[in-house]
Amino acid sequence: VWNNVADARRIRLPLLAVAGANDTNVPPDMGRQVAIAAPHGDFKLVWDAGHDDIFGDRPEKVWGPILDFMNARLKENRWQGSQITPAAVFLPDGVK
Repeated sequence: VWNNVADARRIRLPLLAVAGANDTNVPPDMGRQVAIAAPHGDFKLVWDAGHDDIFGDRPEKVWGPILDFMNARLKENRWQGSQITPAAVFLPDGVK
């Protein structure tokens, strides 16, 4: 069994755990625990999202916080030395 919290402690890059408040597969508190355990972790709860809403009818409600996080980290230059591609590359088709 993968221990999310124990593994998160080893992540040295900025980490964003995103959870949907309506997720019935993974309790949102798991994401919160992972973010707390990660040395550079942040947590975002998306109130009107479920487990797979990143692929659903309104993916921007999940992608919005992800892109905000990535853009803020890039502005802070917290990924020094890493080869980071601009956030837009990670967007699925149809998301702006």
